[in-house]
Formats: sequence, C-alpha cells, structure tokens
Amino acid sequence: MAVLLGLLLGRVLRGLLGRLGRRVDNWPSSRHAAWLPDLLEAGRRAAMPFGIWIMGMAASATFESAGVPNTILDWVAPFFALWMIYHFLGTLIRRRMQPNLARIWNDLVLRPVLLIVAALQVFGLLDNILNVRINLSHGVLLSLGDLLLGLLAVALFVLLARYLRRLLREAVLPQMGIEPYLIPIIATFTGYVVIIIGFWVGLSIAGVDLTALAFILGGLSVGLGFGLKELINNFISGFILLFERSLVPGDVIEVGQDTGVVEEIKLRATKIRTGDNVQLIVPNGLMLSDVVTTYSQQA
Repeated sequence: MAVLLGLLLGRVLRGLLGRLGRRVDNWPSSRHAAWLPDLLEAGRRAAMPFGIWIMGMAASATFESAGVPNTILDWVAPFFALWMIYHFLGTLIRRRMQPNLARIWNDLVLRPVLLIVAALQVFGLLDNILNVRINLSHGVLLSLGDLLLGLLAVALFVLLARYLRRLLREAVLPQMGIEPYLIPIIATFTGYVVIIIGFWVGLSIAGVDLTALAFILGGLSVGLGFGLKELINNFISGFILLFERSLVPGDVIEVGQDTGVVEEIKLRATKIRTGDNVQLIVPNGLMLSDVVTTYSQQA
C-alpha cells in the first residue's frame, strides 16, 4: 500500500516539476536563474523514488507508533533514498559538467559510493556504521549519521549563501535602486548571515550541545588565534574598506609597484585589474597597512 501511494505521489510530483520546468524554459534567459532548470529536472527525475521513500518512512513511523514491527520497511527505505540521490545528483552532474568530467564523477565517484552504501545496507552494516559514536572532546558524543547530516546541511546553506549573495548583488539590489556602494555590503553581510544560520542548523542536526561546544572552542582558541591572525585581520580590514568607502569599484589605484582598476572588494581580499589585463588579489590587510595611491575616486 505504501509503495502504491508512493508511486502516486511520485507521479504527481514528477508532473508538477515537469510543467514548472517547461514554464521556466520560456523565461527570458538569465544567468541568475541558470541553475533553476537543472534543479527542476533533477527533482523531476528523483520524484518517483522520493515519493516511495517518503511514504515508506511515513508508514514505518505509523507502524512504530502502533507498536507493529516494521523491519522490512526500515530495511528497504534506504534503497529508495539511494535511488533518489542517484537520480538527483546524477542529473545535476550530467547537466552542469562537461561530458568527460561528468562521466568521471558519475562512474568513479557517485555510483561507487552509492553501491558501497547499498552493499552495507544489504549486509546489515549500514546502521551500525552510522551509529558509531565519535568523541570530539569533553564528553561530546556524536553519531556518524548525525554528523554527516549536519555537514550536509552546512554545505547546502553555504551554496545557498553563495547564490543569494550573487543574486542580491547582480539582480535584486540594483533593481531596488540601492546605492551602488551599499550593494556589496548588503550582499556580503546577507551571505554571511545565511552561513552562520547554516552552521547553527548543522550543529543542531548533528546533536552538538552548544555549551559543550564552548569548551572545544576554548581549547582551540589559542591555536586559532595565532593560525588565523592574518585571515581575521583581512576580514576586519574588508569591513572597514566597505563601510568607509575609502575605495570603491572603478577606482584606479597603485599598490606597491602595481597599478590597476579596483574590480571588486570582498571581505578577505580586493580584486584589481592591471593595464596588462592581469587580475591581482590583494589581501585587505595589506590595503590598509600599506600606502595606496588613488588616482580616481568616485564621488
């Protein structure tokens, strides 16, 4: 019954995503939405196994709440999840990569990894591996499965932050009439807020107690302070450059022996294009500590 309902759900989702994908194909071409047709097609290909998997998980939860054994459903469900992942990621790989590179990723990475996971499930070893406890520090115990889910959540939020930052900077904020000097500040700040939320969500999914995490960070603080001193300096300098507007994109500047046009100011570094069409990536800490000559300053 759960399989039939899953097939029905998958068929409905497949049809909806297919129609939505055809509508998106008729949109005016925009590189800001370049990923959207690929995501919709990947979702359409994965809709059927997703429907079966989600209905199987719902049936398993129902049986568990009623006290009925559900061993078969618990054993079969991961295979449909792997089938869903294979279709989703495989479609993205084929549509977003060059054919030769896509073949390498599909044949040498995605398929072998999923086959190994499927083999572990066949022999009843997958749950044992995912339930392995990892002792981070001070009694912080995480299962491998929860840790992988947390890392996946962080990765998704990082990708979301990257796309959102570009979307705000290149499409949304300019159309809203935001002052040009404020656009990189808002976009960058929004991106980092999304990343921070992603880390918070990832830690919560992984089951990390933030109180216990404070002990870990306290133990690492000294080493991080020395090792990341330059990186932190560059980030702080980047905020100063963005908020003070001492430099803005389009300025012609001289740093050391190099002269060029400021293309982009990020939190870590500033991109400069020289007259020889060479792109320089100058750490922001150097931009504040060294003498920078500005030949043109936009009002």
